[in-house]
Amino acid sequence: TTLESGGGSGLGWGGVEARDDDGHPRLDDTYDWVDLLNNATEVRDVRCEGLEYAQCYTGFCTKNGDGLTASCGCLSIRPTGTTNKGALSLGWPSAVMIESERYRTGLREMVAGGLDVGEGLLCEALIEKSMWTEYGFNSTPTRVSMASSHNEYFSSHNDIYCDGSDDESDYDTMNFAQCMGAPCWDTPYSGIWNVTCICPYHKVSEGMAFKSREHVCSAAKSTSDCGLVGWGHSVEYDEKELKKMIVAVENATVTVDDEECPVELPS
Repeated sequence: TTLESGGGSGLGWGGVEARDDDGHPRLDDTYDWVDLLNNATEVRDVRCEGLEYAQCYTGFCTKNGDGLTASCGCLSIRPTGTTNKGALSLGWPSAVMIESERYRTGLREMVAGGLDVGEGLLCEALIEKSMWTEYGFNSTPTRVSMASSHNEYFSSHNDIYCDGSDDESDYDTMNFAQCMGAPCWDTPYSGIWNVTCICPYHKVSEGMAFKSREHVCSAAKSTSDCGLVGWGHSVEYDEKELKKMIVAVENATVTVDDEECPVELPS
């Protein structure tokens, strides 16, 4: 079931209407973006006071059909005071945000040593929902996917390591979604997962995930229509692949198949 359009035509790479003959954004300064992501990956996480966000590690995903993105069911999180602030990991984990001039400005400041100033710039853009101006989405994302320390539904992480060696070993590779920094809409996915985020995904042979349903690893095998939110590693793209990923996110449509790819409360 297609619920709503999350993507649009895009406003151009880096906020400038500069496109090649195929209609894709040009890569005039993407070499700088790749270097920036490399340099920012080891910088501290960003935490914003009072920012509502999405927690995706407990979710499950439906592939959007473009071979690059998935719609993932996530939880809306509202921090209480200083408790459970969302943590945004910078650099490659949140590479999905690199087309944003505000993201790049904050990263450059933090890489240069202005950690508090850079964090302030990034938090301002997230709170004002101006982080996605260059993306041309049909509707502004209502929140962003970030890491959290806990949620109200699960007392433990219920982690699972998927590597094909368990009783779910009918897969060689899985579709792992990388949701850190992904744009999200307050569109229900299924049950308590009341937010849907557009996350890039890739194929992996092993990785950590949350056991959100029975046989969750094999349910996300690469031949299926589903994806699994993974963590513990992030993809490092070259210039060409970075462009393809950003364009796919810009133009993706939020699509949920809650029959084939449901999220379920662990038993």
